[in-house]
Amino acid sequence: MSSKNLLQETAETEVALEHLRTEMAEILSSDVATILAGNASHAVGVSHPTDLLLDGVDLELSTPGYAAGDPKPDTLNLQFELRWQSKSGRPRTLELTCAKR
Repeated sequence: MSSKNLLQETAETEVALEHLRTEMAEILSSDVATILAGNASHAVGVSHPTDLLLDGVDLELSTPGYAAGDPKPDTLNLQFELRWQSKSGRPRTLELTCAKR
């Protein structure tokens, strides 16, 4: 990989990571019942296109260990996955995982 491509992918990764952090903060400001009901900004298990300056980008929120219809957990695990296509054509993915009480 050339240094130009490496610098471009580094910049894309920084944009993607900041977007993930922002989305995580927004979701974590909602209560668990709202998140599970899909009333938060992102419904669980649904891909959401974003308006980032990245190609083919989408964001998905999942809840590992929880299935629809289960009793509301004391602690809800959340996984955020952002996928995009780098300018060099490589598929890229970033994930952040956290817990919500």
